[in-house]
Amino acid sequence: MRKYYFLFSLIILSIAVKAQTTTSVLSVAGGSDKNESLSLDWVLGETFIETIATGDGMYTQGFLQPILVVEKRVQNVLPHYLKIVIAPNPVQSLLNVKILTPVNERLLLTLTDINGRILLSRSLSPKQTIETLNLSNIAHATYIMHIRNVNGSLVKSFLVNKIK
Repeated sequence: MRKYYFLFSLIILSIAVKAQTTTSVLSVAGGSDKNESLSLDWVLGETFIETIATGDGMYTQGFLQPILVVEKRVQNVLPHYLKIVIAPNPVQSLLNVKILTPVNERLLLTLTDINGRILLSRSLSPKQTIETLNLSNIAHATYIMHIRNVNGSLVKSFLVNKIK
């Protein structure tokens, strides 16, 4: 009899554990939509929720709990001693990008607006030490300059402030 009780307990426990891993919400209304880069789930009926992030993790209230996947990616970036300087910043018209450490590979420089739209793209040849960018034809705002190696790995990023 004990064997049957133990077997029955294991079956009930496995069903209970399986039931806790499914995602379902009982709410007044809601929906779900996704594309290649974004997934959005929403419910109607939760008036207030709180999320607390600590060094140990993230804790949230409410029906919809996030499924968080953390990946560690190692990028093959140029050495940490690589020195690149941009000047002047803030800039009115001409921005100088100076590479103070010799580099033996081609670098790609892109200037984007805050929405990620590429405004300017230049390829810097190996051993090139300076590149001058004419920014007089763009509006005054804050832009992001990314410098990447030939593999696409980010080498440096700068905030560029364009003034009148």
